[in-house]
Amino acid sequence: MPLGFVPTGGSSYTFPKLMGKQQANALLAGDRLSAQEMYDAGLVTAVVPSETPAEFLEKMCERTKRIAVFNVEGLGMAKALIKATARVEEQKEASKRKANDLLVRLNTEEGQASMKAFAEKSRGSKL
Repeated sequence: MPLGFVPTGGSSYTFPKLMGKQQANALLAGDRLSAQEMYDAGLVTAVVPSETPAEFLEKMCERTKRIAVFNVEGLGMAKALIKATARVEEQKEASKRKANDLLVRLNTEEGQASMKAFAEKSRGSKL
């Protein structure tokens, strides 16, 4: 929201469905969710307690190794079935509205200035 653009990545559809409009609006206002709140909202599958980044990485590698032995095609099919249970038409409509709104915002002087400032800031942080 600091750039003045609409939410992307499906969040305008998914967040209100998972956590309710109030919490989704709080995120738009800049509130942040803890790992536990993300889990409670259905945005992550687990909270992984760790004392250090190395411990967290070790636990994630264990999970990754467990999943890595799954059949890729079967896993893809299962994920597609789960995704298909969502209201696909509603998601498509939300994506169309979001794309239109984003184009509107990108074609304003304010939107272009915001993107320019963001790009300059990003280039500066990489130097």
